[in-house]
Amino acid sequence: MDPLRFHPILKNALWGGRRLGSELNKTIGDAKDVSESWEVADLPGDESVVAKGSFEGTTLRELMLSHRDELLGVHSLRDRFPLLVKFLDANKDLSVQVHPGKKNFEAFLGLCSSKAEMWVVLDSQPGSRIYIGLKEGVDRSCFENAIADGTVLDCLHCVEVKQGDCFYLKPGTVHSLGAGILVAEIQEPNNITYRIDDWGRVDALGNQRELHLELGLDAIDFSIGPVDPLTPQGIAKSENSKELVNNDYFVVHQHRGPATFDFPNDNRAHVLTLLQGNVNSNDPSFGILRKGETIVLPAQRASLELETNREALLLDSFLN
Repeated sequence: MDPLRFHPILKNALWGGRRLGSELNKTIGDAKDVSESWEVADLPGDESVVAKGSFEGTTLRELMLSHRDELLGVHSLRDRFPLLVKFLDANKDLSVQVHPGKKNFEAFLGLCSSKAEMWVVLDSQPGSRIYIGLKEGVDRSCFENAIADGTVLDCLHCVEVKQGDCFYLKPGTVHSLGAGILVAEIQEPNNITYRIDDWGRVDALGNQRELHLELGLDAIDFSIGPVDPLTPQGIAKSENSKELVNNDYFVVHQHRGPATFDFPNDNRAHVLTLLQGNVNSNDPSFGILRKGETIVLPAQRASLELETNREALLLDSFLN
C-alpha cells in the first residue's frame, strides 16, 4: 500500500485557541476555540478520511475492514487502528481529569483499549505548567477529602514546562494541561475522559460542564506518584534519533535533521508526525511532509528512504 494522508478532524472546546492554524497550518477559519486536530483516528463517530491517492475518500475504519493485513501486518488481529494521533492547543487550562485503564474500559461498548498517552511540548508561554500525577502520600481518602474541600490542586504534582519536554501518562494518571501549551499527543484509541475538577467554569448559559467523580475515582491509579519529563534514550547507530517511549502500549521515536535513513520494513504500521521542518522521500507517493502534517506508512509498503532537513523534528509512532 502507498503511504496514507488523512484530512484532519478539528475539534472545538472552551479551552481552545488559534495556534493550530497559526503554528501548524490547519484550516480553522475565524474560529477562536479550536482545541484539537485529530490527525489519525479510528473511533466511532471520528473516523479519519483519506485525503488523496488511490483510497481518497475512504475512511480508516473502511480500510481496517478491507485491508487490515496490509495496514497492520503483525498486529492485524487488532479490531481498530491502534494509535490516535492529535495536536492540542491549550489556550486555557484543561480540566483536572483522568482516563480509564484496562480494569474499566471494557464497561464501554465499542472501546478496544485503555488510554495511555504521551505529550511532546511544541510551544509554551512563560510560566506554563501542567499538573501530572499525585504528590507523594496522596491516597484515595486524601483525594476524596480534597474534592469535598475544593483543594484538589494541592494533591497534584505540578511541572513548569518548556518546548521539547515530553511526558508519558499511564492510564489512571490524574492530569491537567495548562494554558499556553501546544502539544502533539500520541495515545491509544480511546476518547473517554473523566472530569474531576473544571476550575468552576461555566458556559454562556451559566452551566458547569459535567463532572464524573465516582467514575474518575475508580479510574485513578493511586500508585502513580509525581510524573516528571521523560529522558530520551539513544538508539544504536542513530546519532540523530532518540527513543521517547517503549512499552506495551506503543513506541515513539524522535528523529532530528539533517539526516537520510532507510525506513525499516518491519511489517508494522508507522505513524509519522512532523513537528518542524520538512521531510522528503524517494517514493513519489510519499511526497513532501511539512510541519504539522502526519502520514501513515502501512505495514506492507515499498522500501522507503527519508531525508530530513536541518530543522526537521519527526515523531515515529508504532507498536512493539
